[in-house]
Amino acid sequence: MNGMQPGWATIFCNCVQAEVRSLKVFAGIHEMPEGVHRMLAKRFPFAVYYLIEDQTIDVYAILDCRRDPEWIVKRLDSSRTRR
Repeated sequence: MNGMQPGWATIFCNCVQAEVRSLKVFAGIHEMPEGVHRMLAKRFPFAVYYLIEDQTIDVYAILDCRRDPEWIVKRLDSSRTRR
């Protein structure tokens, strides 16, 4: 960078990318509400929802945990039907 501190958007993206990369090691250990694994992010109130199929990790959504739980369920259902 040019000596400037990264903004929150950059920090958020970096953190979420690190969480997704960690699935290479930790995929499958997370609870499965609504039929998909849910990994809670460490730094932000977000969750990574994913499934493991064969040797592939499919990320279905990265959602804000502060949303209405019913909205999250509907969003996950729509993600699975589109694939």
